[in-house]
Amino acid sequence: MFFNGASQFYSYLFDGRVNRLLRSVFDVVSEVSDKTYEVIMYMNFEDYAHYQHCENIYTGIMEHYDAITHTSLIP
Repeated sequence: MFFNGASQFYSYLFDGRVNRLLRSVFDVVSEVSDKTYEVIMYMNFEDYAHYQHCENIYTGIMEHYDAITHTSLIP
């Protein structure tokens, strides 16, 4: 039930190379199977209103198991 009804997630990571926080948005595209979802990740953008205008875009799947979520992405 963790992803039930959710269509978007946010992620933040610290990039020590540039000493700043990078923002990411995960859009849930579709449910592939039980607890497995197709996602698109938009990484390192300036404005949440235009997050699709980002430095990197990745596609892949997100799987949720109890308290752990595993994401496999490719550019």
